[in-house]
Amino acid sequence: MRAFEFDHRLINSYARFSRSFSTIRSEDLKAEIDRQYDAGRFWPDALLSINPRFLQGPTVDDLVASGDLDEATGKIFRFGLSPLRLHRHQAQSIAKARAGQSYVVTTGTGSGKSLCFFVPVVDSIVRARKAGKPRRTSAIIVYPMNALANSQINEIEKFIAQSGLPAEIKPIVRRYTGQESQEERQRIADNPPDILLTNFMMAELLLTRQDSLDTKVIENASGLDFIVLDELHTYRGRQGADVAILVRRLRNRCTPDKTPICIGTSATMASEGSDANRALAVANVASRLFGATIGPESVIDESLERATDDRLKLDDVRGHLASVLTSALPAALTDEVLRQHPLSVWTELAIGLEDGQELKRKRPIPLGDAVAMLSNDSGVDIEVCRNSLESFLTRVSLPEKDRGGSGAGAFLAFKLHQFISGAGEIFTTLAEKPRSVLFEGQLEDPNAPGHRLYPTRFCRECGHETHVVTRTDDAKGVLFVPRNIDDAPLNDQEGDAAGYLTPTGDGDADYAFTGEVETYPEDWREERSGVERLRANRKPRAPQMISIGPDGRPDAMGKSFWFIPGKFGFCPCCLDQPHPNMRERTKLAGLSGEGRSSATTLLVSTALEWMNGRHSDVPREKRKLLGFTDNRQDAALQAGHFNDFLFVSLLRGAILRAVLDAGADGMAEDEFGLRIVKALGFTASNKEARIHWMQDPEAGAVIREDAQRSLAKVLAHRLWTDLRRGWRYTNPSLSVLDLIDVTFVGLDDIVEDTERLMAIRPEFGALDLSARKGMFKLLLGAMLDGLAVGTEALDLAELDAVAQKSRNLLRAPWAIDAKETPRSRTALFLQAPGKDRFSLREEQTIVRAGHNSRIGRLINRKSVIGTKLGKADYLAAMTGLMELLAGEGLVSRIEIEADLQGWRLAPSAVRIVPGEAIRKGAAQGNQYFHDLYNEISANLKEGHSAFWGLEGREHTAQVSQRLREVREWRFRFEKEDQKNLRA
Repeated sequence: MRAFEFDHRLINSYARFSRSFSTIRSEDLKAEIDRQYDAGRFWPDALLSINPRFLQGPTVDDLVASGDLDEATGKIFRFGLSPLRLHRHQAQSIAKARAGQSYVVTTGTGSGKSLCFFVPVVDSIVRARKAGKPRRTSAIIVYPMNALANSQINEIEKFIAQSGLPAEIKPIVRRYTGQESQEERQRIADNPPDILLTNFMMAELLLTRQDSLDTKVIENASGLDFIVLDELHTYRGRQGADVAILVRRLRNRCTPDKTPICIGTSATMASEGSDANRALAVANVASRLFGATIGPESVIDESLERATDDRLKLDDVRGHLASVLTSALPAALTDEVLRQHPLSVWTELAIGLEDGQELKRKRPIPLGDAVAMLSNDSGVDIEVCRNSLESFLTRVSLPEKDRGGSGAGAFLAFKLHQFISGAGEIFTTLAEKPRSVLFEGQLEDPNAPGHRLYPTRFCRECGHETHVVTRTDDAKGVLFVPRNIDDAPLNDQEGDAAGYLTPTGDGDADYAFTGEVETYPEDWREERSGVERLRANRKPRAPQMISIGPDGRPDAMGKSFWFIPGKFGFCPCCLDQPHPNMRERTKLAGLSGEGRSSATTLLVSTALEWMNGRHSDVPREKRKLLGFTDNRQDAALQAGHFNDFLFVSLLRGAILRAVLDAGADGMAEDEFGLRIVKALGFTASNKEARIHWMQDPEAGAVIREDAQRSLAKVLAHRLWTDLRRGWRYTNPSLSVLDLIDVTFVGLDDIVEDTERLMAIRPEFGALDLSARKGMFKLLLGAMLDGLAVGTEALDLAELDAVAQKSRNLLRAPWAIDAKETPRSRTALFLQAPGKDRFSLREEQTIVRAGHNSRIGRLINRKSVIGTKLGKADYLAAMTGLMELLAGEGLVSRIEIEADLQGWRLAPSAVRIVPGEAIRKGAAQGNQYFHDLYNEISANLKEGHSAFWGLEGREHTAQVSQRLREVREWRFRFEKEDQKNLRA
């Protein structure tokens, strides 16, 4: 695997995603924030660690010959005809168990710790079988997670299955973790396994739950020989105390007359101090957990050996590094060559091992530090060293057969540990520029005592900064103190006033607001008796100019700010108005806009996209990820979030592809579905892609054509609903990004008809052509946004049949799910009925466009229609416009009741065309999503997509046992799993 390339792709993708949600206008803040980003504050250099080579021990055949293992054990632990070669620490574990002593294994990841207890446990069982002892549960192995139990039962059963031993000798291993059906639990109770794998919660239930099956399972473990705790380091604090009591209860119930062999394994426990002190600390913890005496001599640590030539030291190779780093790697890099290669010796000794009296693995170090060390030792430029080290490690981590040799193993394997955090909040002072910027909340700037720090957020449109504050009073007078933005202000505040401080224009020519009435947003103003004034309901939230010092108190010599009391209404710099229903946190951007779910989805999708790329070198069967969350609900939500992101991104990429393929004339309503089907490549004739969208990819020709028609209807519905302009800035649509636009057939003719417009309102006729077109597009766009469109794709009666058929023919997510309530078409009303006449469900079919509606307030502006109309004039003018549009066939009148008339947009009048971002060749919104949709579109043009077939599924106790099992088969997808899925 090209680990460094993968890491660079992951970090680059996440950085572009995370930084795409905020714009910072102020140069001093932007410079400092960019500096922190570039320094890797939120995604520091990956930690690099070299996997050491473990000192070899005897083979299982050697131990059989010496009598330490039974002959039957030797037949189990082998690979085909070859006996298993043990590591030294594994052989030491077997010796401890043979002596009847408890022990703890503290070796690194990948060291084969599970064999340190499975081999002695299995050996004890086969000896008992040969001695004629009855079958009983001899070992209980407790794991912290079911996933570990699931993984290890498969591995040990593979060893046992290939042994060729008679059934009466073969050890039986069973899992009892809560995932099993009642029938499986019954079989385990009736036929006791030799080895029982469980988790600590289930083990507790086995001992305490008043259940006859549980009681029988515990009775079968009478005389228990082994208690194993895997991943010992997870049992700390209260959980550690619970597990310690569990072990004592288990010993009391199952083996009251003897002390069982207690075995613990852990990759990380004590890491500080000398070897003797670490062993003593581990022994003390293990003794408390098991309730048995385990001395430091029973703590088995890893024994290492060098992969490179023992005779070579760092001083021997430093002088040769420069020539190696500045030359291309040879075609053949066999293990024999690498044993004396200067860079492999340097890597192992400088990064991997402490070459003291005993070899010890070194702690992981940041990749940048490793590169700096290499540059210092070689005298070669940093960038050359970085590129050479990454290329070298990638190459030597490959199997030898891929490096010109014949072996199957890596010479020096390595790990990259990457930590990523969200940028979160920033805090700045109210001082003059350049201001201090901190990323952790503090009361004052540590470099300027007395200068208060305030949470700072940014306008989503222009990037002007805003500080989140509360205005309060103390003994010294008025004071502005920092506030959490989630502590939402009330509109009718008394006493302390929550609000925002934002710097004034201070001579900035692009700064719109001056405090004069005419500089307020248009819908904050009204005209009375020929005089324009601030609307009465807006006055309590009007910005107030105040000079404030760095200490947060009014100061005539301080910096000028607008104090915006209450909820954030508009940006004084650009007059942008967030939707009033938005949360305060959503109105203003922090450094990053993503939550944990969005961040996880982005990282996982990027990882899978890279793995599925043509040059990743990751075997197809390995292109998958296993993730862990701290609770079941998060697992379900995360899987759903991931699937939604993939589906929506792929759908939008396909829509963009379809629009681009349609050309400048755009895509007409009657071809929406089929064009998107073709853009996706999900046609009946594309055999390779059928598995991604058809319920039965092997269905006959007639069913395939039927499935394609069904998919086209579903996609037409999806397109109409995706034309709505949502508020989700973390997943902007094609329309929001101006990648696509909507034109209306015949609109140009209407806007040129001055006479008819004059007849409706003289002001309409006085508008220039551009303003007229803008007025009509605002009105028609509001209908489109509200789905007031007379298309069958939004007809609920038609959709019911489409949804049912899609579930029979299409696979998720392309079918309309039974739990989904499809969005249906609505109607626009200029005189909408009172809310008392309609139920909440019926209200969802209404788009209100009356004088006081949101749409009315958007249209009824002097800047839009050339005047501002009263209620009666507004109704008459809007009715005239709708009738004009109806006369040209762009809209149609809908009779709901005798006194109730609505309007719907004619679907044939709609054309989807390339948007301004396509015409200009530059992003008009979020750069990350602009690039994402364009990349998916480009890949689809080439006939593939890395998003095809990807899905996420939860695997928790919330899911039925049968479904969990099926998901395990699908995830592993080995031969036995495929057989189970076909059954």
